[in-house]
Amino acid sequence: MKNDLKNVAEVISKCVAFINSYREFLGCHIVEFYEKNLWNTVFPHEWRSYFEETCFNEEMANDLVLKFLEEKDFKDFPETLRIYLKTCLDLSIFHNPEYQKDLFETSIPYPQKYEKKIPELLKVGMNDKKIHEVSKLCSFLDFISKDLDLDFVIDVGCGKGYLTSALALLMRESRIVGFDYSSTQISGAIGRCDLITKKSRGKLQFDNLCFKESFVDKVLLNKEQQPFVLTSLHSCGNLSSTMIATFCENSNCKMLLNVGCCYNMLTEKHDNENFGFPLSSVLINAGFSLGSRMKNLACHFPESILDSKEEITKHHYRAMLQRKGIEDVKVERNRTHKTWGDYLKSISKSTNVSGITDDHDVEADFVVSSSVLESLIILDRLLYLLENGHDAKLVNIFDRAVSPRCIAILAHKTK
Repeated sequence: MKNDLKNVAEVISKCVAFINSYREFLGCHIVEFYEKNLWNTVFPHEWRSYFEETCFNEEMANDLVLKFLEEKDFKDFPETLRIYLKTCLDLSIFHNPEYQKDLFETSIPYPQKYEKKIPELLKVGMNDKKIHEVSKLCSFLDFISKDLDLDFVIDVGCGKGYLTSALALLMRESRIVGFDYSSTQISGAIGRCDLITKKSRGKLQFDNLCFKESFVDKVLLNKEQQPFVLTSLHSCGNLSSTMIATFCENSNCKMLLNVGCCYNMLTEKHDNENFGFPLSSVLINAGFSLGSRMKNLACHFPESILDSKEEITKHHYRAMLQRKGIEDVKVERNRTHKTWGDYLKSISKSTNVSGITDDHDVEADFVVSSSVLESLIILDRLLYLLENGHDAKLVNIFDRAVSPRCIAILAHKTK
């Protein structure tokens, strides 16, 4: 399969067919699932029978996800569930080796020796995950920008300036600008750079860097700029879509490297001024939409159910109470609820919960499909770039085990 319009559109069409087949199931919130008894109305009958007969529990749910991630045989599950899990793997750009080979950039020589380490002082305020992301993205940008002879980089939604300041120090010959609409973030970014310069006794200077407070869509559509690279680290919601549209519309924007996140914040409206989801004509003409529930589900990832089920599980437990007619519940703050019994203990002082038992654990079935939903959002953006005649590929920019939002969209103009 080659990375062209037709083939990317075909992958998208398969994702859409899968999503539409399970729309009722995927489109409901975990709370609604139990509160409105969707277990008996939208959950596939064969799955329901299997879970009831096996007394499906959290340990078994974890086993299901492990088998999914390790792509093991699903022979112990009902046929329709096996098909569901296999299809999730087949349609995921994170798991399908064919997509990894054909949709991703593999021609750029980027061995480990090109990765640059950022100075220790620059790590101020960053956790290990952020350090990993900034180091990888900076190194890749430095390499590819030199290859394309570009020396002006704009970091959109720069926030506290973690990426922007690192780019300034690692790409000394380039001009670096950080944009953010928040005056508080811009002030914080400037103050952070001043503090680093002071602590380094003047050894770390940011004379090639400036920060600007502005809305990206108004600033970047200015046609009077020199050729530049447009980048962002985990740009939220519509910002990624706006950046992609800007790349297509601004002739001076020669390269785009974008890593998106926060799909739940995407608006599902498309016109000449607002860019959200979808972008590609294929999905727009089909009138396709995800809805708030599936956009939120796309923010999860299968590994999360093994690493920490706290966010999903608390909805499950609250739903159990609501199903029993208990609405007003006070839960102790800063307490981890590893089990249903632990959760009940945390609220028993204020609510009578005697005799209430947990129900079936089905979060795993939701979460394994999240990679398909995220794949569709990313492929829609890729297809939009291809529709506009640009050279675009996907890049595995981060280690997924460290940073789940690990895929970047790389596009550049050949003329």
